[in-house]
Amino acid sequence: MWLGFLRHGIAEDLRPGLSDADRDLTPEGRAEMARVGRGLLALDLRLDMILTSPLKRAVETADIVARSLKLQERVVINDQLAYDFSWRALQGMVERYPRAQRVLLVGHEPTLSATVSAMIGGGSLKLKKGSLAVVKTESIAPGAGELTMLVPPSVFGLSAEDRG
Repeated sequence: MWLGFLRHGIAEDLRPGLSDADRDLTPEGRAEMARVGRGLLALDLRLDMILTSPLKRAVETADIVARSLKLQERVVINDQLAYDFSWRALQGMVERYPRAQRVLLVGHEPTLSATVSAMIGGGSLKLKKGSLAVVKTESIAPGAGELTMLVPPSVFGLSAEDRG
C-alpha cells in the first residue's frame, strides 16, 4: 500500500470571531498548493483516492490538488483526520476502503507527523505546511512502513524559469 501524507497549505491566522475549523488558505497558500498539485501530477502517482480532514483549509488543499490530478470525484472527507488522527485511525480508514491501494491523506499537525513517525518506527519527523511524506507498507501498524519520499513544498515551486 502507498500512503501519501500531505499537510494543508498556509492558512489565515486565527482571530476573534473565526473558528479554527473555518480558517481559509491564504492566497499564498492557494498558490503554493497549486504548485504542489502540478508537482504531484508530474510524479504520476496514480492515486485511488484523497482522504481529507473536514477543516476548511484541508478541504481547500485537497480540492486544489484533486483538480490538478483530475480526481475531484475521489475526494472523501473523513472527520478523523481533523484532530485525533493516529495510526489506529488510519487502520480503520484503510479497512473502510479496501480497494484503495494508493491514498493521499490531507491533514494537520501535530498528528500527521506523529502518524508518519509511528508508521516508520519512530523518529522526530515534522511536516511543514504543504509538505508531502510517502510511506509504503504492507500493514497499518507501528514500524511496518518505509518512508520513501519526503518533499517540502519548495521543491514543487521550482519552475523551468526559476531554474534558469
